[in-house]
Amino acid sequence: PDVKRQRSLKLFEIGENIKKDFYESQKGTIHSVLFEKFDGKYNCGHTKNFMYVKVLSGQSMENEIADVKITDFDDEECYGILI
Repeated sequence: PDVKRQRSLKLFEIGENIKKDFYESQKGTIHSVLFEKFDGKYNCGHTKNFMYVKVLSGQSMENEIADVKITDFDDEECYGILI
């Protein structure tokens, strides 16, 4: 049981490192984003390769596609600006 738990934690850690490296490699790149929701502050959507992206905006862009430059990321999502 302990071995399974240790292996599971190690795999999770490896996955998180891979995701972080991928997000880091995307900084400065431009992607088309389909915006799916607006939370009052950010338009949120996905790129063609399923990255979740948030763009600070004053108005909804739901159901629109726009080019976004990736500027930053955290554990779960990327942030960008409209191009």
